[in-house]
Amino acid sequence: MSDSPTVVVGIPTYNNAEDIASTFDILESQTHPPDRVVFCDKSDDRTPELIAEWSETVPFPVDIVEQSGTGVADAYDTILSTIEGEYDIFVTLQTEITVDADWLSLHVETHDDHPDIGIVNGDNKWHDPTDREVDPDDRPYYVGRNFSAKAGVLESIDGWDANFLRGEDWDMRIRLAGQGVRSYARTELGYSWQREPESYVTLSKAKRKPTSLTFLSKFGPWYLTFHPSHVVADALSVGAVAAGALAILTLPIPVSSLLWALVFALLVAVYWVAHVTLRGHVQGNWGLGIVRKQLLNGIAVFYAARRLAGGHPEWNTAGFDPEETPNFKF
Repeated sequence: MSDSPTVVVGIPTYNNAEDIASTFDILESQTHPPDRVVFCDKSDDRTPELIAEWSETVPFPVDIVEQSGTGVADAYDTILSTIEGEYDIFVTLQTEITVDADWLSLHVETHDDHPDIGIVNGDNKWHDPTDREVDPDDRPYYVGRNFSAKAGVLESIDGWDANFLRGEDWDMRIRLAGQGVRSYARTELGYSWQREPESYVTLSKAKRKPTSLTFLSKFGPWYLTFHPSHVVADALSVGAVAAGALAILTLPIPVSSLLWALVFALLVAVYWVAHVTLRGHVQGNWGLGIVRKQLLNGIAVFYAARRLAGGHPEWNTAGFDPEETPNFKF
């Protein structure tokens, strides 16, 4: 890496008009200013206009690229194609988060201090403090909304897989690990939310969630051994949705309806116990939050199946190596 590396910040936007001013404030406050900022936008509000207006007020070049596809993975991939061969360090940022003034400086410093590291990650600051190299099965191995990569690392796995409307972070983790990319996590350069984030368990998000069915379609039976609890959890979710629906549909037949209601209750109970044991609560909720997540996960599987039935995706499997990717911890 050169003494003064070229640092490019990539930011995906979709109807983020209310966050653009604060995002530019964050960028302009950096003790190590970016050499270039590239937004990839797919908005139908004033977001691109505001980006253009604010671009005139900052001392670094800002580009806006129109996104033709959908989702964060496609946006990042579009940015990566735009800056190909023109950067030393690529750093991601999203408009919903805020970082400190030394954020970019710490990304560059960490790469400088650890030349064999391929990616550097800044996790949410409320997690336990971290300042170390992390393994692929550690949670902060890849933090999509706040990570940096040296030139050539992302290209070695052909970037992101645009088939993922959500869940791209899990896919990237698998392929980066398969490629043998080493990762460093540092809480100092982590992020906080600019405002309380929307629940990650919503119907709109469920409709775009890939689910274990998607990963099985892409990676085959290996995924079952890699992350068995994901597959089991989705099976319990689908079963609960189906049993609940049948309990309602068979209300005219009380015995049958009661039987399905008992099956529903059993599947919910098993899922709840497993979730509390392995994952804990859902955004502070130990009861209905977990049940809601289970039912929405079941719905997500149906939507994922419909997308897969609509045509066989051209998966990006670059970097995937089952021998190099350790099984998930549960």
